[in-house]
Amino acid sequence: MDVPALKGIISLLEEVIGRKKDATCVQLLLAMYATEANGITQKELAAKLGINESTVSRTVRILGPEGTKCLYKKGDIIYPAERVVKMIERIERDF
Repeated sequence: MDVPALKGIISLLEEVIGRKKDATCVQLLLAMYATEANGITQKELAAKLGINESTVSRTVRILGPEGTKCLYKKGDIIYPAERVVKMIERIERDF
């Protein structure tokens, strides 16, 4: 097991959810999909996660500017916050 890489992933997850103790798998996956795509629509997220768009909308609010601040929405596209992108870049560079 690559413990340093695992610690990097744990740090990323903590950064994404803001140490939110009741984070759901859907919240984490939604944030990761938005980050992976560097921007994705609500409809695309709903399809990837197998959930409805209203659930995506609620989740984006939880993870957005009024919540953990790891996502933001510009027009119809949901993007990762810059701090999340930087964390991923650091993990890629270090591991």
